[in-house]
Amino acid sequence: MDLFAKLIKMLAFVISTLGSFITVAIVLGCLLIISLFTPVYSQALLFVLNQLGLPNNARLQQPPTAIVVLGGGLTNNRQNDIVINQYTRARLEQAEQLYQRFQLPIIVSGKESPWMMRWLQQHNIWWVVPETKSFNTCENAKFTAQTIKVSNVILVTDPYHMNRARRQFALNGIATLPSSAPLPKPTQWSNLTANLQHSRRATYEMLAFARDIFYPQAECRSK
Repeated sequence: MDLFAKLIKMLAFVISTLGSFITVAIVLGCLLIISLFTPVYSQALLFVLNQLGLPNNARLQQPPTAIVVLGGGLTNNRQNDIVINQYTRARLEQAEQLYQRFQLPIIVSGKESPWMMRWLQQHNIWWVVPETKSFNTCENAKFTAQTIKVSNVILVTDPYHMNRARRQFALNGIATLPSSAPLPKPTQWSNLTANLQHSRRATYEMLAFARDIFYPQAECRSK
């Protein structure tokens, strides 16, 4: 009977402990879901992304000789014409400010590059070199390195994408000075939709960074 009583007592302890763990897990899960709709989640992941190590050659050793702008996508307008989306436009606006300051050639990289070049030309910037082959970040770096001989550039993309992009450019022999273009809608405690957009962007980049390290895309693997 004593053994049976001890078993019952032990079982009750296990159930109680499991119940506590489950309660804590549920509370933490709820807090995580709630944080997705606030600036807390995206800013926490952005902090982590910016702490991830980069190759030693990622930082500029000499003055930049070009501005590289990574495409952020295309969309259709009301006339059903293909145009740059709001993410690409934000990056181009950042590049325009940099051009006015440094007067360096602008390399536009990605499938969006013809539209990006047209936007820059409409803003009286003609010193533009298009890189049209790439479809992802790895190819942005690879084909930029092949398109024009540059080793030190100012890199323009959004803040969540920046560290991963800098890593890929460093792996292709290009040092970068980051110049982040903000997402079109900033985080605000009262703007749940914008906060969720930032949370999705941060989550994607965290997973993509891990993928690039542990299981890189075929074209990104070391030969």
